[in-house]
Amino acid sequence: MIIYRMLLIVFTPLIIAHAVYKGIRLHSPGYIFQRLGFGFSGLPQHCHWLHCASVGEAITAMPLLDELHKRDPAQKFIITTNTVTGAAVIQRQMTRRDFLSHAFLPIDWCSAIGRFLNSAHPARLSIVETELWPNLIAICKQHNIKTVIVNGRLSARTTIRNRWVRSVYASTLAHIDSIFARNAEDASAFIQLGADPEKVSVLGNLKYAPPSLNLPEQNITARAYVIIASTHEDEEIQIAKRWLELERNELLVIAPRHPERSDSILKQLETLTPKIARRSRDQQVNAATVIYLLDSVGELMSWLGSAKLVVMGGSFVAVGGHNILEAAHFDKGVLFGPHMKNFSEESKYLLQQGAAIQCDSFHALQHQMQRLLADSVELHTLNHNARDAMRPFANVVNDYADKLE
Repeated sequence: MIIYRMLLIVFTPLIIAHAVYKGIRLHSPGYIFQRLGFGFSGLPQHCHWLHCASVGEAITAMPLLDELHKRDPAQKFIITTNTVTGAAVIQRQMTRRDFLSHAFLPIDWCSAIGRFLNSAHPARLSIVETELWPNLIAICKQHNIKTVIVNGRLSARTTIRNRWVRSVYASTLAHIDSIFARNAEDASAFIQLGADPEKVSVLGNLKYAPPSLNLPEQNITARAYVIIASTHEDEEIQIAKRWLELERNELLVIAPRHPERSDSILKQLETLTPKIARRSRDQQVNAATVIYLLDSVGELMSWLGSAKLVVMGGSFVAVGGHNILEAAHFDKGVLFGPHMKNFSEESKYLLQQGAAIQCDSFHALQHQMQRLLADSVELHTLNHNARDAMRPFANVVNDYADKLE
């Protein structure tokens, strides 16, 4: 731990420079100040604090937060994130949930963490998935703040790190009160990394839980549409090019994972067709619109339920995929590419249930889109299987809420 803290001191100038650069680039002064440990006035006191690294963890936590609030309506929650996109998701949820507040997690300096704790005085901390910040967890222990890991997971990369890194993780895990893992493999990985076996239990994967709210469906268009969700660089142009070759009448909706890329995406797409409407500029969809760029944060879920077909981005380039269960929750089978290492368990499960189709290339995706859109029986079967695949996980939120209560 001493070496870890010395390294933080050595790299402090670079860390500060990076935080300032990122905050300026993303037009978020709050990111700069709070990551450096300032600007936490106005947060609710003595409440339940959840840390969600970014967008995926924030979305995963929402059904659990709603269940905990339903059981205790007086309870307030502070959600911290590391990213501006994660913050945007939380802030959008705050418009429907007045029991939520948001702050950026301070960088893992003792002084910055201490200022946050002195401002909010949280009663307990739940870390969603895996964010093992040594100083954060150690200082919470010093303040008698009960700390648990929710939906715990560990990547293979974490468990095979060098001896010194593993020793830091082991000493950090010693301060955790409980670890609720997604599955037996993750539970075993935490134990191998140094967690007390008596503190580790398996509760299931919160990402399999159904959405807690009846979200309003999109009201932008009545046209049939195919949605390409959470895309990354090169996926938009490659998929759009092949979509246009199919000469379909449906609208193609593209929802980039990082909406700040929308200007560059638009320039690429305009080389294919000028008939593009853009959500961030409130441009209307009409009968002539070919592509709709859903360059907003937090609206994707509202578009999934009415989609004719769902394709998951981040899987046709070496990103590792995104949460395909979001589509299955809306009774939608999903097409995805070869790169799904971050969601290997989820993709394997849906494939086994006949609720997803994996395409090994953009060309294969084009073929599957053409086949499914031309065969309503096949498409119905895919969607029906997705609905059946999600039924066994209806109680996972209650199981976590029982433990946290």
